Amino acid sequence: MIKKWLKRLGIGLLAIIVLAAGFGAHEWYADKPFFFRAYLDREVIKVAFEDPETLTALGFLESMGITAHNAELDDVHPDRTEEFFDDMMQFREGLLRYDDESLDGNQKMSKEVALYLLDLLAEARDFRFHTYPANQMSGIQSAFPSFMQSMHQVNSLGDAENYVARLNAIKRKHEQYLLGLKLREDKGIIPPRFVIDRILDEMHAFIDT
Repeated sequence: MIKKWLKRLGIGLLAIIVLAAGFGAHEWYADKPFFFRAYLDREVIKVAFEDPETLTALGFLESMGITAHNAELDDVHPDRTEEFFDDMMQFREGLLRYDDESLDGNQKMSKEVALYLLDLLAEARDFRFHTYPANQMSGIQSAFPSFMQSMHQVNSLGDAENYVARLNAIKRKHEQYLLGLKLREDKGIIPPRFVIDRILDEMHAFIDT
């Protein structure tokens, strides 16, 4: 009798686990998850996980023993910029699949705020290269040293190995930056001379130090 009961309990628990796993997979991969909040959170998580440096700055994965992202740097290739805008417009289309009538007050507000921000992003797309990645305030020549000094914590051998891996990856990242700068140059988007002079002064001072 007890064996039968345990067998039925085991089968029931297995069924619950399978159903829960299937439901979780649906909420993660479906074009329209059942729950609006699941869709919103899923897309935010996807964006965050595309940028390992952002994950390091947030610091929540380390508390769970997840540190692999600390060995990588962001992908700043110009093609990734295009993919980002495409992804955000798909995200917007997904939001519109949820009728306001099916949402509560907080969900409606979240949807409105997200659509507002995404609309601003859509308007900015034509000007996505009208930026100066190399600038005198927080440009690419100073952002990486600052990030490694203030954000990348070294508290263990694994942290140190990840630190070295990131140092080795900087060449790839700066080559991607150079591609972006060349693309801007071809489009005639060039910083004012005083910006370039200040960057060179800052780099020379850093090298001298």
